[in-house]
Parts: sequence; structure tokens; C-alpha cells
Amino acid sequence: MLSANYTSENICRALGLGGFANDWQLAESDECVRVLLKPSFHREVCISVLSKAGNVSVSVVAALSQIWLQDWPLPQLTQVEQEAGAITEQQFVRLLSLLKLADKQERPSRTVIMDGMQAHTVLRVDREGKLNQEQNVSEDESYTCFVTEVIKQSHGAISGATIRNALADAASYAGLRIPLEAVPRPKDLVRTLVLGSQEESAQLLEALRKQHEG
Repeated sequence: MLSANYTSENICRALGLGGFANDWQLAESDECVRVLLKPSFHREVCISVLSKAGNVSVSVVAALSQIWLQDWPLPQLTQVEQEAGAITEQQFVRLLSLLKLADKQERPSRTVIMDGMQAHTVLRVDREGKLNQEQNVSEDESYTCFVTEVIKQSHGAISGATIRNALADAASYAGLRIPLEAVPRPKDLVRTLVLGSQEESAQLLEALRKQHEG
């Protein structure tokens, strides 16, 4: 991966989203916050908190393998796990207050930290960009507070172990400890070859269906 191509826009497209700061998901919201988490040694995670008509939803997309390690110059479409949930309007207001507080702080000059996590955040209101902030979570305490809060709220809003573990991995870079969960083993796939006429095959499949339903 060429570091110049490892941009939020390219990463979000690799995650199957239309882009980072401007796609259909964000455009349909009255107010929204999107946070892209880019840990040095774990999978990338994109969190979208969307407010529309008083309802607040959370959509989390996590790569199944780290995009940064792809063997291409430009990020390519990758397998993801995705889930949506909901938070309260009060929780959303808290997120906004923490984000705006972090935005008021003097930002440090851009530095490269090999073992940290970059977090890129955009705030949109009525389809217009209001805030765009990207920095390492270890560089500013107020920004760290915002990032940990959005991770905690997202972790509580969804149930899938794979995504919750991706959030837990990212949280560790911000000093937040979330226990990892056991991921259910996928069911074994059994292929059956049926020899005989189409009528015999149909009878056997029907018998298997009835046995399964019973």
C-alpha cells in the first residue's frame, strides 16, 4: 500500500461506502457524524451516527482484514462486517458537545505516529460540512474523549461479536479497555450428491426438508 493512497476517501470506498464525507448515507440525514478509525495494527472501522426526524441510528462497518496490509498501491474493495443500531437523542447531543469542544482546542502540527490510531471525523448538518478533523487520538485529550465516547456508544448499540471486537481493538489505542468476545464458529457446509432420477432426487429433498422442519 502506498501511504499517499491510504486516504479516508479511498478507505471508505474499499469498505463499500460511497466516500468519506459525502455519500448517500450522510446525504439522507438531517445531522450526522462520521468517524473513520485507522489503527496501526488492527482493522479499519467506520462509524456513522445519523440523525433524521428525531431518530438517531448508528451504522458500523468493519473490514475483516486490515486494508493497510493490502498488496496493492491503492485500497481495493474488501470483505466487511456491517451492522446498524440506535442510540438516544441525548447520547447524540453528548457526542456533538464533545466533538465541538475538541474542535475548539488548538490542534497540534501533523505528526506521524507509527503505533497509534488516526481518527478522521466529519460533521454534516443539512447536507453541509460543518467540521472536519483528523489527528492521532493520543495527541489531544479532548479529541480522545470524543473518540472513546463514539466507540462506547457504537459498541452498546450493536450485537455482532465481530464488529464489537473490531471496536474493542480500536478502543485500546484511545486508552479504553473493552473485553473481546468469542466469535461463533461458522456452520460447516455439507455437500450432498444425489444419484438417481429427477423424481427420486425431488422425493429425497422433500423428505430432508420435512425432517429439518420437524
